[in-house]
Amino acid sequence: MRLSLNEIEVTVRKAALGAGLPLGLAEDAGAVAAWLAAGGFPVAALMQEALAWPHIAEPRLVRAGQIYRSVGGEQRCSALRVLPSACDLVLAAASGGGTAVEAVIDVPVLAVAQAAIVCAGGALPLAVEIEGRLRAATATGRAAVVGTAAELSELRSAPVRIRPARDEDFAAGSADLTPDLARARRSALEAGVRVGEAAWREIEALAARTLVPATAQSRERGAGAGLVDLD
Repeated sequence: MRLSLNEIEVTVRKAALGAGLPLGLAEDAGAVAAWLAAGGFPVAALMQEALAWPHIAEPRLVRAGQIYRSVGGEQRCSALRVLPSACDLVLAAASGGGTAVEAVIDVPVLAVAQAAIVCAGGALPLAVEIEGRLRAATATGRAAVVGTAAELSELRSAPVRIRPARDEDFAAGSADLTPDLARARRSALEAGVRVGEAAWREIEALAARTLVPATAQSRERGAGAGLVDLD
């Protein structure tokens, strides 16, 4: 099955809403899915797993010195819930000397995508460490990734650290996955993205929860185009 990046982003956004995430986090989930798909990652399997448990360890981050840590300690947190806040916290503190966020994340590779999306808007560069090893450095129009897509996608329930990136972080990642990201994106734009059908059907089932029955009453309340097609 091949899908466009837009189809992937919109469907995952709806699936996140169907899984119980608020609209803002659902939009982040859709953007993360599109980034992963464009980078050649197994987007359907990764997002299906992340969406399956969106409420695990509701994130609450507390500060100790220059580090924000999850109150749950070693308890895993939902990537879809904690990563947007984690990146925002690091960026907010960067002008005051910098800080870092540490938490155990259920699907760690989503941290790479979230950091890249945040930095694409002109934010300060971010680095992502997984299990104590640098995995990515992201900046506007630039993402240096260490490791292969398959290797990063296999990581589960691992400690993740997000911090401001340094120049040497980009040098460390420049010879690894970075060229593959550009090739994968060109392929995705030209030919679409191949997704795992079984995992994608589960994502579509979550997205279907946002639909309402096609009845006269639902149309009167605003669903669909209205009582006539021109509404």
